[in-house]
Amino acid sequence: MAPDAEELRAAVVGSLFGGIVLGVIVQLTTPMMPAMGRMYLADTPSLVGGWVALLFLSAILGVVFAGIVTRYIDGYIASVLQLTTRSEAAKNLVLPLTARFGMALVVTTAMGLVYGLAVGFGVGVLLVPMLAPVVVFPYLDGSLLVGFVLFGLILGGSYGELVMG
Repeated sequence: MAPDAEELRAAVVGSLFGGIVLGVIVQLTTPMMPAMGRMYLADTPSLVGGWVALLFLSAILGVVFAGIVTRYIDGYIASVLQLTTRSEAAKNLVLPLTARFGMALVVTTAMGLVYGLAVGFGVGVLLVPMLAPVVVFPYLDGSLLVGFVLFGLILGGSYGELVMG
């Protein structure tokens, strides 16, 4: 099933909020933000170009996330429910969260966390070495991974709240 307009809008809004947090972390902890500007300004590093590139990439990642969520959320919810019936520890962790926030929000936030980790590893292994050839392959900076985890959490939580809240 493809995401509808409301789901796409929620994903883009969530990804832009997450992208801003990610951008602040990238700008404060790595020298990569101007290098990302090369994507838009033909071999001229630019801080503004880096922000434009990052937010554009964030929006694209949000749309991809919406496609993943709409396709797999029912299965993930079923898996979480099944896990809580099998494991007392999982039940004690998940059920209070779902009672307070709702199952869909908890699941989309968890999906965002996993998505943020996956994208963070992908960016560190593929994108960063292409942007900055002097970087040792792969570039798995801890602050970059933290930034992507926060990006995913914000994206997933915002998406869940805007669509299902």
